[in-house]
Amino acid sequence: MQERALPDGWEWVDLKKFVFFQEGPGIRKWQFKKTGIKLLNVGNLVNGALKLNKTERHVDENEVVKKYSHFLLDPDDIVMASSGVTWGKTSVISKEHLPLMLNTSTIRLRSLDERKLDKKYLQIFINSRLFKNQIDKLITGSAQPNFGSSHLKQVKLLLPPLPLQRQIVAVLENAEAVKRQRQEADALTGALLQSVFYEMFGDPVKNEKGWDIVKIDEVCDEITVGIVVRPASYYVEDGIPSFRSLNIRPDKLSLENFVYIKSSDNDTVLSKSKIRSGDVLVVRTGYPGTACVVPPEFDGANCIDLIILRPKKQLVDCNYLSRFLNSEYGKAQALAGNTGLAQQHLNIGAIRQVKIPLPPLALQQQFARFVESVERIREQQGVSGNEIEGLCEGLMARAFTGELVA
Repeated sequence: MQERALPDGWEWVDLKKFVFFQEGPGIRKWQFKKTGIKLLNVGNLVNGALKLNKTERHVDENEVVKKYSHFLLDPDDIVMASSGVTWGKTSVISKEHLPLMLNTSTIRLRSLDERKLDKKYLQIFINSRLFKNQIDKLITGSAQPNFGSSHLKQVKLLLPPLPLQRQIVAVLENAEAVKRQRQEADALTGALLQSVFYEMFGDPVKNEKGWDIVKIDEVCDEITVGIVVRPASYYVEDGIPSFRSLNIRPDKLSLENFVYIKSSDNDTVLSKSKIRSGDVLVVRTGYPGTACVVPPEFDGANCIDLIILRPKKQLVDCNYLSRFLNSEYGKAQALAGNTGLAQQHLNIGAIRQVKIPLPPLALQQQFARFVESVERIREQQGVSGNEIEGLCEGLMARAFTGELVA
């Protein structure tokens, strides 16, 4: 990596000479409080943003003053997850986040001298492949990757002259702004679907339009569950795609991180969990109740630990059923019967008892046609999003070869 010829004035330096980093303290569970100073958690780091609205872990303010004041975060600190599936995710602390304390499995990073290292350039670098490739070679734990100060001390920082750092920051911030606009447009498309649902069918709680109320069990030909016994034992590198909970988003499928099973197994020992076009898949564990419809191109695929609803087509449209389950009212009913404290879990018995308003089928089908038009928009947005993502990655790569700046 360091052997590549660098532009004039650029150099590889030890990260530790230019960056202050600090690991969070080992806060024990018995120290957690419901009020006090908020504790940063790796789950708060979401796509570059810091989301603290669901923070439930706090430390007593007096305890912080006595023992942990040096772990209190400051504006412009960069925080990073250092373990688990979220490792490497970062965010920047703002004044509105404070007071906030560093926590287990999180690391604080800060430029030691902004006359030499721009704080925004530092954030760009630690989100780059140049940084992550180094960490990949150093971290331990195959199931739960972990890294800390001892690893960061071995990392090299690519350091251009300060004016060029700031030029790189300006170019990449503009690219990130375009990416955010794309994400905001995607979110608005999802909100539009919900808005039209409520406009056509009313509030499911109030049922002001007086639709008949039935149990989901009454409008489905079949309610079953996907593969639950040793699913990994059936995985192959290529074969029949099988959906897991991470593939299910509200009213849409994520086609990343598929697993596959043998075609022969799909038609024999796993045939009971085969899915059909128009089935509604519902998440059991993690984000229980989240639902989406199986599109025609995945007819005959399979699924793992998901609830499969097979709607009676003469009574309920699959798109209406999916959107209802993703509504606040549908989720509240499903979760009312869930089990599991640390890991929420939805069982078939609970989903069977969920009550759903039943508008005329023609009205449901009208909504389904609207869903189809939204899906076409989503496909276009997906293509656009991939192009923007590729542009950002290309700009990032060029930034560290000196091609972005004169």
